[in-house]
Formats: sequence, C-alpha cells, structure tokens
Amino acid sequence: MHSTFSDGTDRPEQLVDRARGLGLSAIALTDHDTVEGVPAFLDAAQKAQIKAFAGVEISVDADLPAGGHLHLLGLGIDLQNSILQKTLQRFASVRETRSEAMVSRLNLHGIEIGLDELRREVGEGVAGRPHVARLLVKKGVVGSIQEAFEQYLSKGKPGYVEKIRLGLKEATDLVHMAGGVAVIAHPQFLGFPDLKECRRYLGEAIAAGVDGWEAHYTGLTPEWTEGLVEEARLCGKIVTGGSDYHGSLIKDIAMGDGQVPDAVLGPLEQLLTINKKNG
Repeated sequence: MHSTFSDGTDRPEQLVDRARGLGLSAIALTDHDTVEGVPAFLDAAQKAQIKAFAGVEISVDADLPAGGHLHLLGLGIDLQNSILQKTLQRFASVRETRSEAMVSRLNLHGIEIGLDELRREVGEGVAGRPHVARLLVKKGVVGSIQEAFEQYLSKGKPGYVEKIRLGLKEATDLVHMAGGVAVIAHPQFLGFPDLKECRRYLGEAIAAGVDGWEAHYTGLTPEWTEGLVEEARLCGKIVTGGSDYHGSLIKDIAMGDGQVPDAVLGPLEQLLTINKKNG
C-alpha cells in the first residue's frame, strides 16, 4: 500500500489503524521510490501487533508493449543500507526537478498552477503526477484524476515529463544489497496482450535476479492468478500479493482487496532470511 509520502492519501499510522480494523494479518508499505514513511509505519504496526514489512516500489526502465510499465517491489529491506539511501535520495532530487518542469509545461499551456500550491498538495512527500492531477481537479481544470492523466499527464501530453528509472537488474541488485526480496509488481500491467506472453517475459526476467512476482492483486482474474502461481512454481520463485491501496486517490481499490492468502507469508519470510544473510 501507499502513504502520503508518495501517492497515497493516508498517513502511515492511519494505514496501520485501518489494517487493524480490518483484521489484516500482514501489511507492507511500498511507496514509490521512497522509504520516508516506513519508520512511522513499522512503529505503529509494532504497537498494533500487526506483522509489517519495510518496502519500496521502484520504477524500472523496460522495453514493454505500448502502455506497459514495470515496477519492482523491494520487501523486507534494510532502511539503513547506505546504497539504498543514496539511490532514493537521488530519486527525490530528480523528482523535485521533474515537478518543477511539469508545472512549467502546464503554465505554458495556459494552466495556472504554482509550485507553492503543488508543495501544499504534496505535504510531507515528494511531488509526482498524482499530486499534480489532484491539484488540477481541485482547481477545476479537469473533472477527475483520470481526466487529468488523459488530457495532460500521460506520455505525449502537455504536462508529461519523463522520470528517472533503473534497469531491472540494477533495481533487483539494489533490493538484494539492502537484504530485501525483489518482486515484480502487478504483472498484468506489463502491457502484454495475454497471460502466455506475460509468463514468457517473467521467465526472461529471472535472468535479472528477481525473486518472484505478485499473483494476488485487486481485480485480478482467477485465470491470471493461477497462471502466475504456476509460472512461479515451474521457475522455483515465490508469489506475493496486495491490494495496491492508495486511499481516496483510487476509489475502487479498498485496503485488503486482492484476496492474498496467508500461505504467501512463509516462503516470503524464508527467502528474506536467506537474502539478509547474503545481502
């Protein structure tokens, strides 16, 4: 799930409160390219006696079909790892420059938004496209987050600015150096036309060192879940899952969606033990 430190609308402590109210047994905070909210998240989870994982969702540069995107989850990472910290600090610096460029481009197209407004919208995190989209909705430029992306913030649109991305092997190595487990997030969004092509790509991604992929996810069909689980079994990899909860930013995803079975925890924790020894 995501917090106010990236593109979620709940603070880390609020995420834990919601999870406790829902009776969830394990949770992970995987904000985009930042771990700033994780310490508060872990502290609140410890007090609430909920199993929690330190996480991050890393943007990856990949040659995928039109519209596809690759994100890598680092689960159980060591927040004090110096290489991880330096890399994420570089991301934050670039994201600040990117947000300034987005505002400038929108201004050139007659949309009056300012950096101060955007920073107030962001709060304690680092600005990204969802924050710009929320601001466009608040100012009445568009009627919805989706419309903001479609008209102004998607690739090729007036306000789009490319973001920094790591290669898949580079991102996987980073997660492993921090003692974490490297998992491809929501494989159905890689852009492949069918499950067969997606499975073929995942087989190739193993060469980059990934430990597994999400097979349980909000709205994922049984066919995809079964296929992703089977591919992991054949390749000797693990599967994980999650709701990808963003709070009110994405209204049709509720915390706890995804029907993630408790059975994924054992293999994940076993692999974390191994990776921490080798990290």
